[in-house]
Amino acid sequence: MPSLLRTWLDPFLVAIFGAGIPFSHRWRLLFLQPLTTLIFGVKILPWTFTQAYTVRWIPTREGRSVRCLVFQSAPTRQQPNQLRPLHVDIHGGAFFGGFAEMDAVFAHQVALRTGAVVICLAYRLAPANVFPAAHDDVGDVIRWLHKHAEDKFGADPNLMTISGFSAGGNLALAASQIPECQPPNPTAIKAAAIFYGAVRVFSTPNALHRETLTLT
Repeated sequence: MPSLLRTWLDPFLVAIFGAGIPFSHRWRLLFLQPLTTLIFGVKILPWTFTQAYTVRWIPTREGRSVRCLVFQSAPTRQQPNQLRPLHVDIHGGAFFGGFAEMDAVFAHQVALRTGAVVICLAYRLAPANVFPAAHDDVGDVIRWLHKHAEDKFGADPNLMTISGFSAGGNLALAASQIPECQPPNPTAIKAAAIFYGAVRVFSTPNALHRETLTLT
């Protein structure tokens, strides 16, 4: 719970105490805090009092840990010892906010309906953490799952799928480009479900105009 509360207050804390952050980012973070509070109360708090998932801290190459939610349904009677499919889900939030619990309903249903082990991960957020911090966190979790999904969760790392919402869709597509996640490697990601993913961001109107000319 303390780590989740810190995540809830993170936009405010970074806006007030973050070092080297321009004012244009600070006011956006302060504006984000009421929305974060609403999401926290409506979508997240109800899940913290259930037993639908367990919290697992997965280590990264830099010695940190990434907070992940693990959803698992009961094993079937027909195949109690068979390795389950593995699914990784990445939440949205415009890279500035969001919680792993935001996708709890989706992850819970995927686990129940498919029997897969579903991992929802929480990555480092901007502007306190700049690119490629979020991408590194996702990549580190996936590489850890390649090695430990079977012995830790009874899941098959060679049967991994991935999903992402908004900014999470961007991160999911980027994860699909990891060499270990591409064919012909056995750990290649088998499918990706991207929901309103942020796949291209334009910094200027001229860039958008040039891209429109290219597409047409």
